[in-house]
Parts: sequence; structure tokens; C-alpha cells
Amino acid sequence: MNTNTKIVVIDPVLELIFGGSFNKVAELYTIGKFTTFTIQMVDFNSDTNKGNDLFLDDEGLLKRNQRYFTFAGVGTFAGVGIIIGSDHATGECIDTTWTVRMAERAVSFEPNGTYIEPSMRFYTIDEWKDKEAHK
Repeated sequence: MNTNTKIVVIDPVLELIFGGSFNKVAELYTIGKFTTFTIQMVDFNSDTNKGNDLFLDDEGLLKRNQRYFTFAGVGTFAGVGIIIGSDHATGECIDTTWTVRMAERAVSFEPNGTYIEPSMRFYTIDEWKDKEAHK
């Protein structure tokens, strides 16, 4: 991982999007205000095998009085989001290619009081194959 890796932070509580950086992955827990995270791909360039990912609070939907944001074409999420570049060949975090301005155009903050019910769905292998076949 590079020193001072560039990131873009989306904070739905403050309704702010701002640039930042981190040196060690452990710093993401403080920046994101989470104890565990999940990753959602934002974009991917197959020519370079690089892209940008959204690091999210894995327990965000389980917290009370949570705030949400919608990332166009990606989904609606609870809590802070961090856009980080990713080298898919090595798994390393790299500088994001997203700017604050790009994120401002792609993100909208959901109104206070918005609530998304946490849910989980399980499929048998046959159900999953059938579902994938009809995409």
C-alpha cells in the first residue's frame, strides 16, 4: 500500500463529502466510524485491472438513528462511506481516481428519519443459478 493513499469520504450525518488520505488500513476504522467494514465496487477498468471501491460500515443497518446516502448506480447505504482505489491484480489499496466533485454529483443524502429494514435472503444453489440465468 502506498503512503498517504488518497480517498474521498462521504459523511451522511454532516452531509459532507471531502477528500482525505490514510497511511494504514487500521486508520479506516476511525475515519469511517466503524468496527467492521464491507466493500462495494463502484467502478472497474478491465484494461488496467484497477477500480474504485466504497468501504462501508458492515453493521450500519443495525445501528439506531442512522443516516443514509445514495450513490447513483450503486445503491443506498447506512453510515460513512469511503471511496478508495483498488488494484484488483494485487488487492492493494491505491489512490482513488474519484474527486470530491465527482462524488458530489453521484451522491445524494437521504432525509433524516429514513429507515431501511435490514434483511438477508438465502438461496439454494439451484435457485441462485436460476436467478442468474434470468438476468
